[in-house]
Amino acid sequence: MMSLNQRILFSATLVLLIFIVGIALTLDRAFYDSARLGVKDRLFAKLLMLMGDTEVEESGALDVSTNLLDAELGHINSDTYAFVIDHTNTIAWRSTSSLNEQIPVVALLEKGKKQFSQIIIDDKPHFIYSYGVAWETPSGDYPLTYSVVINNELFEAQIERYREDLWGWLSVMVILLLATQMGVLRWGLQPLRKV
Repeated sequence: MMSLNQRILFSATLVLLIFIVGIALTLDRAFYDSARLGVKDRLFAKLLMLMGDTEVEESGALDVSTNLLDAELGHINSDTYAFVIDHTNTIAWRSTSSLNEQIPVVALLEKGKKQFSQIIIDDKPHFIYSYGVAWETPSGDYPLTYSVVINNELFEAQIERYREDLWGWLSVMVILLLATQMGVLRWGLQPLRKV
């Protein structure tokens, strides 16, 4: 049968552990969502840059000023690549960085529609952001879907490093709090022991 001291210590320890685990899970989720949103914003910025460098001829042919593209899209074996799907659902343009990459199947999106998701390409996780536009020319509108793909190994490594740091520091805090709690309980129950 547990003594009063043991019961109080067990109860306080249990509450403390539940509280710490709850905090850890909340912080982990918040960081994951924030990091994912950062990737989404970064890919959308690249899409806007790509659209700014694009011109569509009256025939519907795309002319992309590749010399204006950033280093990631302009180099082979980059972790980031882009491509454009035209109204026939075929690839109208692809970045230099996509030459050694498998292009995922993307449906033509309606004008203004955005799509951000995680996909598997060659057994590796990737993020893809697609955006549908309708390019206006004197001879008519041409629906296009711009897509930017990024390998999320760096994202996963960032999350893993954060989790290691988070659980490491929380473990230290738990040990310190438990030691403090034991000392406070011992001191607080000392008069009861004398009685």
